[in-house]
Amino acid sequence: MYVPEEVINSVGFIYGNKRGTKMPGGTAFFVTILDRAANFTSRYAVTARHVLDGIKNNCSDRKVYIRLNRMNGGVDYFFTTLNQWLTHPTDPSVDVAVLPVEESLISDFNIGYIPDEFFMNDEAIKLYSIGPGDEVAIVGLYNVRTGQDRNLPIVRIGNIAAMPSEPVTSTFHRGGITAYLIEARSFGGLSGSPVFFSFGHERKVGSYSFQASTTDRQDAAGVFVLLGLIHAHHDEEVAKKINKLLTGEKVDINMGIAIVVPMKQIREVLDQRVLINQRRRDREREKRKHLPTLDSSLIARSVVESAIGEPLTPPQRKLKPKKRAKRRRSRDCHVHDVL
Repeated sequence: MYVPEEVINSVGFIYGNKRGTKMPGGTAFFVTILDRAANFTSRYAVTARHVLDGIKNNCSDRKVYIRLNRMNGGVDYFFTTLNQWLTHPTDPSVDVAVLPVEESLISDFNIGYIPDEFFMNDEAIKLYSIGPGDEVAIVGLYNVRTGQDRNLPIVRIGNIAAMPSEPVTSTFHRGGITAYLIEARSFGGLSGSPVFFSFGHERKVGSYSFQASTTDRQDAAGVFVLLGLIHAHHDEEVAKKINKLLTGEKVDINMGIAIVVPMKQIREVLDQRVLINQRRRDREREKRKHLPTLDSSLIARSVVESAIGEPLTPPQRKLKPKKRAKRRRSRDCHVHDVL
């Protein structure tokens, strides 16, 4: 599967500051929500909530550092505080955290945003019969090789192993969590990574079909849709034969099954009342920027009036009496009726 560069550029690496050293903790990715009526775009960073919990519990400065590639080369950190991130307003089992991002603060970074039109939803899942066996891609941090001069995200390919029909056991929440199971090995640095479903070049289900153009390799790869984010992976306690014979020691191994939070729950966090209201305020503020400005002389006058406490009145001009025009004798000829 070919993964387009825009998809790979949608991620950044999350770090925490532990005793003066920045330590990699997980992956964040960037999305946009478009208000189509007002043509206004809001931007957000998204990650797994447990990544931030790790920073909260292990890092003293309570700051979240997102490592990003710069437009002109190299890397830099965009930092936030923990209290700037928002989680699900009602459901503690949702492992999602989002951060509203001002474009002006990250304009120097090379970020590929995932638009909301490419968010997976129940309608698309039903329409295209998306389910077990369908191919997916994970993009994120490999904490053994993060990159010196540039972020170097890795791509892991797998497939849907199970749909989110029943809760999946997890230490994150006592009652389990709603999640896909993905056959793809995961590890700590991939926590929070976006998981993409690819329609491929062509997909037909009954009378419905999807087909990408084939003008270049990127088009031939088809459309990538955001399926969810990496929560964790399943480990199994396994006894190594030699250790079992000698000491009985047991070790954990990765079973190759990743747990993925569905896009539906990410959308619930993005569409909570606090963020909807913020998007409305931001939209109105942006609209006011483009209103006609007052004449500078009127602004100056209002400042003076405010200072003296009374309105300014222009000086009254004395009106000179108008000169009466001399009456001119009419030279018109009068024609009399001749009897």
